[in-house]
Amino acid sequence: MIPLKDDYPSYREDIPINISGVSFQDDFEGEVGSRRTIIYNLDFEMRVQYYSGIGTGNIVRQSNARIFQIGGGLVDSDVRLNTVQIDPNPTTIIGLADSDFGFTRTDYGADSDYR
Repeated sequence: MIPLKDDYPSYREDIPINISGVSFQDDFEGEVGSRRTIIYNLDFEMRVQYYSGIGTGNIVRQSNARIFQIGGGLVDSDVRLNTVQIDPNPTTIIGLADSDFGFTRTDYGADSDYR
């Protein structure tokens, strides 16, 4: 267990670390004992959680993603394929502690005027 010393000194949490591979490289110049470098490489996955204070900023009420084909246009231009807009549904309960709402997805094609 690793304590979160700065913000939460009494809180401890198990952090799983999964080693997926170990390899090493043994390099030397000249005689084996004269100049030798051994490098171990560890491949691992670590699942962590980030903690922070409660924010007081505005609530995100809409998300827009514009999808482009990189290099699909002329020399140095990209071609817009579509735009995806996500809105919470219904919007009247945004920000309530017990909000349980879905999302509405709207797709705008490449030829639409939506920017």
